[in-house]
Amino acid sequence: MLKTKVRFLVALRKDEGSNWGAEVVGVPIFSVGSTTEEALENLREAIRLHYEGEEIDYDIPVEALRSGEYDDAILRILEVSK
Repeated sequence: MLKTKVRFLVALRKDEGSNWGAEVVGVPIFSVGSTTEEALENLREAIRLHYEGEEIDYDIPVEALRSGEYDDAILRILEVSK
């Protein structure tokens, strides 16, 4: 069954004097924006481009969360429609 909507776990970070960075946890897809909303919308488009022509298959990588790599990030669920 082809998924029409997929939920991704994303991490948001911002250093002083910089834009917001957004990344998909466990997948090398990144984006930036001047606000969290812009960073997430840009990330949504980057996800669509990354999976263009392919079925999106994503499971939240629990091991990545246990590693501590995202302890300093704001974690959000981002829903992406094909």
